[in-house]
Amino acid sequence: SLGLLTNAAGFLILAGVFLITGLAAGLYPAVYLSAYKPAIILRGELTRGTRGAIMRKVMVVFQFAISAALVISVSVVFKQMRFLQNANIGFQRENIVLIPSNSVVLQNWREIKNELLKNPRILAATLSKRAPSGRLLDAPGFRAEINGEMVDGSFSMPHNRVEHDFFKTYGMKIVAGRDFSIDYPTDENEAFILNETAVRRLGLKSPEDAVGLPMQT
Repeated sequence: SLGLLTNAAGFLILAGVFLITGLAAGLYPAVYLSAYKPAIILRGELTRGTRGAIMRKVMVVFQFAISAALVISVSVVFKQMRFLQNANIGFQRENIVLIPSNSVVLQNWREIKNELLKNPRILAATLSKRAPSGRLLDAPGFRAEINGEMVDGSFSMPHNRVEHDFFKTYGMKIVAGRDFSIDYPTDENEAFILNETAVRRLGLKSPEDAVGLPMQT
């Protein structure tokens, strides 16, 4: 999932986990050493009990385990970040600005979009319910007509509600069929674009087989 690693909340969660782990690893030595009085230690009157020695050994092993887990966690996160930076995830992620919308933006989107596109530095603008890297909406009750028969989906079909120019803005490639277009008013409520994973899960042999496929949600 990209969400945890690509937003401030995700980084704060990871930082909190590392901080708590570090505190847990160092808490016992601090408490243990603070329990001794320097004068007693200097006079050589420090005694060690069997129970205390066992407890110290257990805590040392526990600290090593926590330290190893912390090192492994940092390594995994680092590799995930490297993967996200270098992997081809299917859409443009650089030079993209995400702005939360509200009812005012939705009601005046056409005017806002036209004003944005007047800026020569803005190449495209679009509106969507979710960002490509965010959690998509679930549609557990979708149906698709395949070979003349309406087939009920046996799995959830995550989806995203998007506006025209969504694929253009994110640099996504349409493998088969066409993009959403303002020339087709019915696209707003009746058109779907499936990704290749959805095509495979529907049992279709190729993306071309999905073109014109009737679907319901």
